[in-house]
Amino acid sequence: MTRPVLPHLGLCCRLTGLLGAILEDPGDKQMFAIPRDLIERAARVYKSNSEASKALGIASGSFARLCRKYGIETPYARQERARREARSQGKPKRDRGR
Repeated sequence: MTRPVLPHLGLCCRLTGLLGAILEDPGDKQMFAIPRDLIERAARVYKSNSEASKALGIASGSFARLCRKYGIETPYARQERARREARSQGKPKRDRGR
């Protein structure tokens, strides 16, 4: 049986987790689709790809692949963009009064 989905994403995500538990049968590898809005919300709410993927009940690689497929910025990509922007702004030059 799968682990319960974290409550942060609301009822719809919990229902998706329950659907996954119902469809999960050791002899049957049937997959179910995760709606795009849930993937977007998980990417926005959680700090890391691993946290977001755990909330959805999928592997972190699958989460990253779905984000690429739908054109969603992952939490990792968001952090990298913030770091890049902070580096590009740099420190302002000081005027020494000369």
